Amino acid sequence: MDRLAENQYKLDININQMKKVGFKFDHELEEYVYKFPVYKYNGIPLIFCKLGIDEDTKRIWFNVCDSNNILYSPYYYKEFGKNRIIPQIEKEILKVLNKLKATKVN
Repeated sequence: MDRLAENQYKLDININQMKKVGFKFDHELEEYVYKFPVYKYNGIPLIFCKLGIDEDTKRIWFNVCDSNNILYSPYYYKEFGKNRIIPQIEKEILKVLNKLKATKVN
């Protein structure tokens, strides 16, 4: 299976529609993002996904981060070995992409 990070998705949506589905303005990134948990341990969210949409191209970007907003490197670097939670992270991201009706462009 392809990793989601290796694919590109597109969603034709405006800012008002983004707000309706839960996007919030991120002052650090200076754009609207949809942040959601992708991994919980004992019910506590530890790993999150920040998903955004490029306003010009309508392409979706996302970052998988820990609770301190630092990139979760095992998601991006396979050479660290097999990580058993990566499939769960991918499943949660895919759920949101499907909910938003995003289309794969590659």
